[in-house]
Formats: sequence, C-alpha cells, structure tokens
Amino acid sequence: MIEKSILNHLLSSPTVTGVVSNKIYPYRAASSAIMPWVVVKLSPGGIRERMTEKFTRCEDSVMVYVDSDNFLTGRTLAENCLRALENFRGDMSDSEDVHLTCSSIRDLDGYGGSYRFLFDVMALYKEVTTYPT
Repeated sequence: MIEKSILNHLLSSPTVTGVVSNKIYPYRAASSAIMPWVVVKLSPGGIRERMTEKFTRCEDSVMVYVDSDNFLTGRTLAENCLRALENFRGDMSDSEDVHLTCSSIRDLDGYGGSYRFLFDVMALYKEVTTYPT
C-alpha cells in the first residue's frame, strides 16, 4: 500500500509534523480534527505488471492535500509535504524500490472559507509477486 508508505514518510518528516503535528490522515480527516491537516489518498487507475517471477512493478498516483483556515500556513505546509516527497528514491516502510515525482501545487476553495492545496505524487515501486493458491 503505497499510500500507507507515503503517509508514514510524512509522519516522520519534522518539517511537516512541526506545522501539523500528527494530523496526517489516510483518505479523509477525522471528524474531530482541527485545521490544518494533511490527507493522503490513492487515485484510481494504477498499473501493475510482472517484472520477474519474484517481483511486480507498480505505478500509482497518490493525491496529497492540505486543508487550512490560514492561506500562508496551508501553502507552507503543502510545500513542506512536496519537499519531503519530491524525487524520493529508496525503500519506504511497506514499499520497496520507490521512486516518487510530484506535480506542482494547485489550490481549490475549501469548505467554509478554508483553503485547500493539493498535488499529485507519481509513485513507481515494486512488490513481491503473488500467485493464486
């Protein structure tokens, strides 16, 4: 689960957790959360292809978005998340041989006058090939 690996990587980044503490969530923020927060969500349409008998190559897109009630705090947090992920190469918690590239940060109107900043993370990685039993 590449989104779990990215989430764990962001939780280990002091430049991200320094602004948002531990408010980094998979798929949606907790209903009790207070802004700002970060959400990591898998986008549909990934590709899987067998590389060898042992490994499968995966290509997925993961969306990272930041909601904040302050424009500057939200933009800074989005930039810190992007810098923590951009051009990462190596192993991440549950994912092996990961290579990440990021899109530019864009923004949307958030709920109730808040600000939403988001970017896509293109993830190439490998996982152990499994076979039906």
